[in-house]
Amino acid sequence: MPKSSNIATLPKKNKKSDRPNIFKKSTQEKNAGIKFWMDDWSYRRLYNSKPEDSLEQILSLYSIKKTISNFVQITSNTPVHVIYKGSQSSVDKYKSITISSDLKDFDSVVGLSLHESSHLSFSILDLYETLYQYVEYSFAKKYIVVNSNTEIDDLLRRYWAILKNDWNQGMQLFMDWKNIINWLEDRRIDYLQSQRFPGYTQYYEKLYSNYFYHSDITTGLRSKLYRTPTFDSYMFRLLNSINEGSDDTALPNLEKMIEKISMTNINNCKNNIDTAVLALKVFEMIYKECKSNIDPKTGKPKTDRKASEENQSSSSSQSQQSEENEDSEKNDSNANSNENESENDESEESETGNSGENEDSEDDEDFKDENFENEEQEYEKIDRETIEELMGKIEDLLNQNDDALKTPLNVDAGEKMKLLETGEMKIEKPSEIKVNAHVISITGITENITKIFPKLFYRDSTLERFVITGINQGVVLGKKLQIMNDTKVISTLRKYSGKIDQRLLPEIGFGNDKIFSHTSKTEFNKLYVHLTLDASGSMRGIEWNMTMQMAAALVTALTFVEGARCVVSTRATYNMINGENPYNMVIYDSRKNRIDWLRKWWHTLYATGNTPEGFVFDALLPKILADANGTDAFFINLSDGSPSCSAVDWSQPRGGIDYEGDDAIEHTRLIVEKMVKNNITVISYFVSDIQQNFHHTFDRMYGKYAHYINVIDMNKLAATLNKRFIQRNRVTKTN
Repeated sequence: MPKSSNIATLPKKNKKSDRPNIFKKSTQEKNAGIKFWMDDWSYRRLYNSKPEDSLEQILSLYSIKKTISNFVQITSNTPVHVIYKGSQSSVDKYKSITISSDLKDFDSVVGLSLHESSHLSFSILDLYETLYQYVEYSFAKKYIVVNSNTEIDDLLRRYWAILKNDWNQGMQLFMDWKNIINWLEDRRIDYLQSQRFPGYTQYYEKLYSNYFYHSDITTGLRSKLYRTPTFDSYMFRLLNSINEGSDDTALPNLEKMIEKISMTNINNCKNNIDTAVLALKVFEMIYKECKSNIDPKTGKPKTDRKASEENQSSSSSQSQQSEENEDSEKNDSNANSNENESENDESEESETGNSGENEDSEDDEDFKDENFENEEQEYEKIDRETIEELMGKIEDLLNQNDDALKTPLNVDAGEKMKLLETGEMKIEKPSEIKVNAHVISITGITENITKIFPKLFYRDSTLERFVITGINQGVVLGKKLQIMNDTKVISTLRKYSGKIDQRLLPEIGFGNDKIFSHTSKTEFNKLYVHLTLDASGSMRGIEWNMTMQMAAALVTALTFVEGARCVVSTRATYNMINGENPYNMVIYDSRKNRIDWLRKWWHTLYATGNTPEGFVFDALLPKILADANGTDAFFINLSDGSPSCSAVDWSQPRGGIDYEGDDAIEHTRLIVEKMVKNNITVISYFVSDIQQNFHHTFDRMYGKYAHYINVIDMNKLAATLNKRFIQRNRVTKTN
């Protein structure tokens, strides 16, 4: 078939092997590296969740963020915050790394994060901003404004000398120089990073494959596009010179420019000031070549992509003939060992003993492929818009343009991520049951929580009256509890040992040696009470109202006790698209909240969902034990049924597990026994005068710690608890 006019002669094998292709094209399966850093649970959850399943997605994103943070902390060896675009962050821009919320290609995102973190280790971070600032000043003033730093001053003077102080061009072409600097610096720091952490190479390979080894880039390099000597053409072919489709003969002196940016020369650079110097040499070579391609309207080198290719489309036959002539001349030159060839090439040929003619013959052999026509058809499909879009991404990568490279979080996901980052919401996992499921731990009620978990809140004026009644009852109970604040101090005089009593010292002269005294102090230990309320749907109605009234009374009463801490939490399950998740929500903590908190929020609490019981107790046990340490601790439970719920588990084919029956009962009993062994007094109340069939189950879970009360007798329950608190053992200390 005849060749298309848009198809270039396939490039011959490049002579130079010192090309800066430090990472090869990835051949590993997608997300191969994720298995080393993420459990199967998190990985499946991310891939199985749907866009509307925002809670599940945000849990996966948070897990992945922590994983990538580990990479960054290791490679940068400095405190760096990893954030998703869209999250609120006040972190200095040089101490944070933004990652994409679209993590279907995890390995590539990790590679990009490692690349960005390497700038923190090896680059002068404000160099480019400084250069741009002074180039802009010079443009405005129409004379060279220099920096006090002598190295940067030298760069600025050399840059303007190349342009012969053409101020307009100075601003116009600065970004091209900057892109060359960034490209060289990226090769330098990525190489250094890969030498320090060779195990991370696969992530870099994924990153490079997504940008520099893209198949459309390969096609564009082999096409007739970008073969007119303009800055855009040179930038396209230089920045993609590591691609297998690179054609060093596509532009005048392109081969020498690629030799100039060899990996050897890049590695000789100590920092990005050195890479800026090297980039300036290449920039000067491009500028000289482009001067021959003058725009008749502006009298300056063409840099506009559309304008720069007008020549090519109008005289494609001349261009093709010109290339054939260039190839012919090059063959003649190689065959005759032309004296204009570079000294390096002469050296290589003399060392290998191969003539240019034989080399060309071998190159021709490389491209005599039976699929040649199919390759030509593929090249014909490429268009300028596709290449420009890909080049835009490469330039964004070089300039660390997070806004363009990253996929942002939606508003809802951003709010959930904010909850996790601020600690308003945590993810806890049970330790005594081997399931890949979690408990959503809400550490307090906030406006954000009410928006993100709306099913847990419903304003009820009836419940408000019960809460206020409970507060009033608590004031009465609290006055009875004030006895716990009393401290008895007893001093005993005239002892043979102890502490010298100054008042008895004069009696020594009369032969009295009983001048010592003993002091005994009797007081209560600090009190810690964790009240956990079953907020499942079966509690809704009078049981829920009376439970909240009793809780309000107990909370209020304990405010009269010095050093007492009271935490109240609700537990149930939160329904989502893929199932339900057990949750625990702290609705009061005496260290943070006052009684007004009850009036503000408690009447909005809604009972819904199922009963996770021991599932939640297990996940929260480490926190409960930490809070109870060094106190007289009480764990008080109010419930109306046996454990029965589901939990999302992406490691299971059905996507969830069932928590019920004998296994759930035995698990709850195990957690209760753990609390008792850690000196926590457990009191568990079955809040109902019906459902007698659950009593046997309740006894199995709580044993001698189980109690049964009628929902109408909540006041009696509060009085009973008051009695238990007062009967605690006193502690006596003697001095």
